[in-house]
Amino acid sequence: MRRVRKRLVAALLIGAVSGLGAWFVAAPPRATQARAQPDVDIETTASRARMDALIRMARAPDDQHGTPAAAEAGASAAESDDAQKVRCGFDQEPVFSEPNPDTDTDGFTRELPREIRPAGVGFTGAQQRVDAALRSTGSAYDNAMADWLDVGNLRPPRARLDALVQDALASGEASVYGLAIAACANPFEQQSLQPTSCGRLRASEWARRDAGNGVPWLYALQEADAADDAWAQREALRQLEMASRFDVHLFAGMAAVARLKMPAEADLAGQSQLVGRAIIASGVPPFSALTQRCRNHRDDAAVIEQCEAISRVLFEHSDTLHGRAIGGVIHRLVTGDSSRIDQAHREQAELGQRVSEALGGEAASPCEGARRTLSHFVRADQVGERRAIEERLAARAASAASR
Repeated sequence: MRRVRKRLVAALLIGAVSGLGAWFVAAPPRATQARAQPDVDIETTASRARMDALIRMARAPDDQHGTPAAAEAGASAAESDDAQKVRCGFDQEPVFSEPNPDTDTDGFTRELPREIRPAGVGFTGAQQRVDAALRSTGSAYDNAMADWLDVGNLRPPRARLDALVQDALASGEASVYGLAIAACANPFEQQSLQPTSCGRLRASEWARRDAGNGVPWLYALQEADAADDAWAQREALRQLEMASRFDVHLFAGMAAVARLKMPAEADLAGQSQLVGRAIIASGVPPFSALTQRCRNHRDDAAVIEQCEAISRVLFEHSDTLHGRAIGGVIHRLVTGDSSRIDQAHREQAELGQRVSEALGGEAASPCEGARRTLSHFVRADQVGERRAIEERLAARAASAASR
């Protein structure tokens, strides 16, 4: 399996299904990140099978770029993978070590890879052009993403986060403010290196800019718990109960990079790797602050009612499958009824099976596979993870029927 596309698709799936912890990140020198076991069973054998099946999506022929599969197969046969990699810049990628299986006995990767071969000048030049393109769109969010990605590692981690916080404070956009809060709370960031400016951000201000979205109030609940502020805890729970949706916008950073139209095909590898890094920016909301409360107070009728109301909106109005599964878990915690989490698991299993059946073909060329993956992330940001996958499956089915 070609590693670049495996990392990109794994980024999408791990972020949407089971949170962070993937080793695909092309991080600077080796780091170790401990990860606690989840307190809810959001990942099952079925969801892992779905992940494996969807990774194969990156290997399947592309039917959405105006090129019939038969013609693409002929083109791929005429041009070797090595030639394709040179044409799209993948020969210039940095090379990283494989994860150590001894640290992954329970399914969670705790060691980021070590760089064993640095990037070539073509790859670094491509990423610099991506950075310039992000900063020239006129979008405050795109500019903030460029600050967070920090192409070339021009700033130390503290200064990089500080730049993002300043973007949030200067911008009126909820997306930029939310990006900064998620980055400051991100477990991949070393907490000791966080700038004091992170303390100027307030989840309640994010919520004011994004009315109706429960995600900012998850962070507000975490803040209240850390401060042992009973009033703030009650207010966060009240606002969570009143939320009409839970929009994480998991794919927003990836889409910002993926939708850029780069001038040269050789820039594709550098762009693809930055898309893989961008998923970490959104992070995973601190659902545990909510699930632990619903677990620990399930003898309190008022808490049961509150948790059940939150569960219903999470299950029905989340923009990720992860949020939907959390809604099912909370429902089971307070009622003992597993119907919602069972349904979420069935949906994941069904989706994984359908993708496995539809996308079990030979690998596409490196260039075509990367382009298709980028377009998928853009669409996932527009319509959500499940619908984007359903659309691709339908397109493949229609293409197969027309042959």
